[in-house]
Amino acid sequence: TTYETFENLLRRSPKSLILSNDAVKIICRNRYLLSRLPENSVLILEVEDFKELTDYDREIRFSNDFERLEALRKFAARYKIVVVFKAGTTYTILPNGEIYFNLTGNTGLVTAGTDPILTGMITSFASQGYETWQAAVLAIYLQGIAADMIALKKGTFGWVASELLDYIGAGISKLV
Repeated sequence: TTYETFENLLRRSPKSLILSNDAVKIICRNRYLLSRLPENSVLILEVEDFKELTDYDREIRFSNDFERLEALRKFAARYKIVVVFKAGTTYTILPNGEIYFNLTGNTGLVTAGTDPILTGMITSFASQGYETWQAAVLAIYLQGIAADMIALKKGTFGWVASELLDYIGAGISKLV
């Protein structure tokens, strides 16, 4: 099954993993897998995923954004992982408690298919030698820049995720 394959991967992987979507859903249903994540793995979470993961943890509770950020900080530290938290703003929370806020991007990023692109970008940067947290911060920023470029031409609605790919190179050029 998918679950058994995923559990095998966690058991055998000495390297950090970049996890989103289906992998996150498996972890939400089998929370003990969090303790098996290799150190500095990246977990890309939506608001509902985090609520589901923390619903079972009596030590982590939040009722406002500040408390949620504190809960995310504790969560990342406890499991020694990098958390990418996608809410209105995308946050990257490091195991040491540092939080990076990304102010690029727009509502167009809620389009279906943007998560796999982000996951692929983080994985690409990590495979090029960036630390996983650096890869996450860079990928989130570049995806946001690409979305902002699309918004300048087309607005924030009516475009598809694959259009981001046409603008990522231009976003990288802005950094160089």
